[in-house]
Amino acid sequence: MHIKLSLIILFVIGSLSACGQNNNNSSTKLNSVDTVEKITQNGWVNDFENVFDENQKETLANLISNFEKETSIEICIITVDTSMTSQKKFDEYVVEIGNKWGVGKTKKNNGIVIGFSKGYRKIRISNGYGIEKLISDSETKLVMDEFFIKNFKQNKYYEGTFQGIMAIMNLLRTKIKK
Repeated sequence: MHIKLSLIILFVIGSLSACGQNNNNSSTKLNSVDTVEKITQNGWVNDFENVFDENQKETLANLISNFEKETSIEICIITVDTSMTSQKKFDEYVVEIGNKWGVGKTKKNNGIVIGFSKGYRKIRISNGYGIEKLISDSETKLVMDEFFIKNFKQNKYYEGTFQGIMAIMNLLRTKIKK
């Protein structure tokens, strides 16, 4: 009886320790929830869901880089894999990433973080305070609805992102000139 009990205890302990083991792979997907501290920015386009091909990422990055040189406004795109955060915390996660990465010039607070997740079917555009002085939340929502979401519903993620960024840039250009 004592041996059976010992074997059961060993089995339970072994099972629990096996459940706690991490699968350390080198993919871009993260294995734990809410790991803002563990991800690093890789330029203006950070595609953790592998939504874009290399040419699309390069085109978007060049577009954003040229706009930053023209206006000093920084735009960062991040696709959020479902392994990175929960659906409930998605919006907060996108804001935290923008803060951690320091998107926007420090004194101008002129960053825009565009985060979306195919898996969760969610998008968040987070404007820095300097951007909020130029474009309103309703203008941002209109761009999101008309360009991003409209295309995303047809699985046209690159087209939606490209058109949405162009619309944001054109809107900001008109506001800056005033």
